[in-house]
Amino acid sequence: MVKPSEDQVVQMLEEERWLRREFSLKRLESYQNVYRGSGSDDYREADLVGIDYDNNVYAFEVKTKGLDIGSAFDQVSAYSQGANFVYCVLEEKSVSEESKKTLKKTGIGLIVYQLEKGSPTEIKRIIESIDHKGSFVERTRNSMTEEVATPKCYVFPSADPQWLPKKWRENDLASGKKPVKWYYDAKLLPPTGSIIIFSSKGYFVGQGTVIESRNTAADDRKEGYKWSRLLVFWGKSFLKYPRKVPIAEVKDSIHAIRNKDLRMANYQIKYKPISSLEAQKIVSKALNVLSSNKKPDNS
Repeated sequence: MVKPSEDQVVQMLEEERWLRREFSLKRLESYQNVYRGSGSDDYREADLVGIDYDNNVYAFEVKTKGLDIGSAFDQVSAYSQGANFVYCVLEEKSVSEESKKTLKKTGIGLIVYQLEKGSPTEIKRIIESIDHKGSFVERTRNSMTEEVATPKCYVFPSADPQWLPKKWRENDLASGKKPVKWYYDAKLLPPTGSIIIFSSKGYFVGQGTVIESRNTAADDRKEGYKWSRLLVFWGKSFLKYPRKVPIAEVKDSIHAIRNKDLRMANYQIKYKPISSLEAQKIVSKALNVLSSNKKPDNS
C-alpha cells in the first residue's frame, strides 16, 4: 500500500472533524504562519493552526512514517512563541517511549494516528500541551483573522435542484442587503472569505463569498433545520450565473473535477477544493454571455 504524503495527511486532518471537535476549534487552517518575533519574516509555517472559542491558538506539526521525527520537535518548539498550545502529530508506530518522555518534560503535546487504507484513523491525544503563553500569540491570531488576498475556493453541490429556493428569493437577493444562509451536511467548514461555487446536475450554477461558517446551534435546529453546518454569504456576493456552465466544458482545466465528485449521497455533501485560478475559469465561462450577447440561461 502506498503511504500518503505529509501534505495528504495534513489535508485529511483539516477536513476531518476530529481536531475541531477535540479542541473546540472555531477555525482551523493549513500552512499558516506562527510568529516567534516582531520582524515581518520572523515566523515558522505550521502544518495546521487553529483558534478555539476562547481565542487560544493551537499549532500542529504533522509527520508521516519515515520522515525525521526529531524535526517535528524542533518545529513545534519554535511554535511555542506564537501559540498557546503546540502539538506533534505523528504516526503511532513511529513514537518511542523516550520521545514521549521528552515531550512531557518540555510541555509539548502529542497526537498519534494509525494509517488504514491510506487514511489516518484511531486519532487520539495522548499527551496534553501546556499553555506556553507565547509572546506573539496575538500576532499569529491576527494574521489568521485578516482577510486574505487570495481566497480559498470550493465546489459544493447545490442543496436544491432549483438552485434558488423560494425562501432565498423572498429575501430579495437582488438588493444584496441581506446575508444568505445555507445549511448543509459535510465535514468541511470553509474559512471566512472563501468562495463557494455551486454545482447542480452536471453544471456550475452560481457562487457566494462566505462571511461566516459554523456548526449549527440549538436555535437553528428549533427552526427545523437538520443540517449540521451553516454557511452565511455576503448578500451582494451571492450570484446565480447568467449562464449555466457544463462541467464538461472546463473539467480538463479544473484539477480532479468529475461529475461523480459533485453529488449528494445520503444527504452527505461531497465537495472539492479548487484554486482561485480554477474558480476564475469557471466564472469567466459563466459570464461570457454578457460579452457575446447570448441569451442568459437561467433555467
